[in-house]
Amino acid sequence: MISNTQSLENDHVVIGMVLLEDTMGFDSQKLVRALQEDWQLEVQSFEQDENALVVALEEHNLVFGHIPSKVSTEEIELCAEIAYFWENVQEDIERYQGHVVVSVLGNYGGKVKQYSILTKAIASVLHQTNALGVYMHTQTLLLPKEVFLNEAKSLLENRLPLYNWVYFGLGRTEEKHFGYTFGLQEFGYPEFEVLDSGRSMEELTHFLYDLTYYVMQSNVILEDGVSIGSCAEQTVKVEYSEGVRLEGKTLKLAY
Repeated sequence: MISNTQSLENDHVVIGMVLLEDTMGFDSQKLVRALQEDWQLEVQSFEQDENALVVALEEHNLVFGHIPSKVSTEEIELCAEIAYFWENVQEDIERYQGHVVVSVLGNYGGKVKQYSILTKAIASVLHQTNALGVYMHTQTLLLPKEVFLNEAKSLLENRLPLYNWVYFGLGRTEEKHFGYTFGLQEFGYPEFEVLDSGRSMEELTHFLYDLTYYVMQSNVILEDGVSIGSCAEQTVKVEYSEGVRLEGKTLKLAY
């Protein structure tokens, strides 16, 4: 029914961007202390200059780069159109003046480990800058500061902050609902799609979230043709085929 994934040896760098309301950067000393005291990251050493900070952890390197100017906002504006967690996103993005690029280098422990470190690092930047929010290019995620920070707290309880890592797309056809994930592929798993579901939007959201959490926490890949569910009366058929709303092959879930 389910098979274990192989160790993830894809990209060795993961990146996130903190959008700033001004051109002020971060305090390197305070940032290092936050990594140590707030998140218990073991800092081996660090180097800094005016706009950059490189932090050596035991098995990864963290790089913070402050850019006191705007980059092209075309992609960010496209993400803003689907950023349902950010109420006044269009107005807020207009105030964007600079950003901090945060990168994690080194793939020891896989992508979940990398993204956990990245989330902690971004949260540390958010706490000490005049930040608007966070842009995660790979997942087309645009999250306001408060939402990202609240979700990041999950790591303190040994839970995965999924809403910081995976976009859950939801929509409505004439009579049915649909949903999909965008971001699972970054972690080495196929994306999910639910097509023409008679379930409520709330049910669909919980289903996609819970299944995504299970797959990532347990490190498994669902196989084509299997049925999943807690009992025979509540099974969901899985089909691996060309995506409908996403490019490439996806796992269709008959929910």
